[in-house]
Amino acid sequence: MGFEDAEESRRIIDAYADAGGNVLDTAAAYGEGESLLGAVIQRRDRFVLGTKYTLSRDTADLNAAGNHRKNLVLSLEQSLRRLRTDYIDIYWVHLWDRHTPIEETMRALDDAVRAGKILYVGISDAPYVDSFGVALELIMCIMLFT
Repeated sequence: MGFEDAEESRRIIDAYADAGGNVLDTAAAYGEGESLLGAVIQRRDRFVLGTKYTLSRDTADLNAAGNHRKNLVLSLEQSLRRLRTDYIDIYWVHLWDRHTPIEETMRALDDAVRAGKILYVGISDAPYVDSFGVALELIMCIMLFT
């Protein structure tokens, strides 16, 4: 679902918050969704704000997609600007990237957490077939970084 009208979006988000809703989720690849959300959120600390990266920020740039450090850092900075916030509550790896070592992704995510730009991390569309292997790799990475 997408919204283009800022005032209508603000009314919907305010009604959602008044009804007890507190999670807002978007992604860098969802068009102007991050910018619109950043423009209409009036009570930032009231919400758990999530966004995702991995999908291309620029189809003409091969470095603008994937889970590697460069794309993570540039996508995160872009999302922070668009959302008009200093931190993201949940930063999601949007799609699984078989070309980037999980250690690289986890190290970059951990660095962003330590820098205060991300509070929590998540993985969105990880293949079910690989879930056990992914979980083991993640546990190993967490053990390395703690």
